[in-house]
Amino acid sequence: MDVNPYQSPEMIPESPESGRPARNAGLVLPSVPPKSPVLMFALNLLLVGLGQMILGQTRKGIAILLGCAVVGVLTGGSALLLAPVFGVAFGLDTYLIANKLKRGARVGRWEFF
Repeated sequence: MDVNPYQSPEMIPESPESGRPARNAGLVLPSVPPKSPVLMFALNLLLVGLGQMILGQTRKGIAILLGCAVVGVLTGGSALLLAPVFGVAFGLDTYLIANKLKRGARVGRWEFF
């Protein structure tokens, strides 16, 4: 049976293995209306990981944010010179994931690019 990616989580059939809805299988489902990839990229430039959190990859976004903060602390702040690189790299990830979701594809909660 094919599942419409825009169905509400309550309407997604249960997984035969676990008996839980497929939503709990580590997938992020497309939203209606889809989120703008350009806006998600811009938000990620504002605060690294924010775009991932808004798209539904919450743990991934928090891990990115905390990882960048730890690198900043461990390097005594000199990693701030790399902030634009981190922002663009993770912003590109957010842009590509948002594009996949906009096309109706499901993505993993920890999926990159």
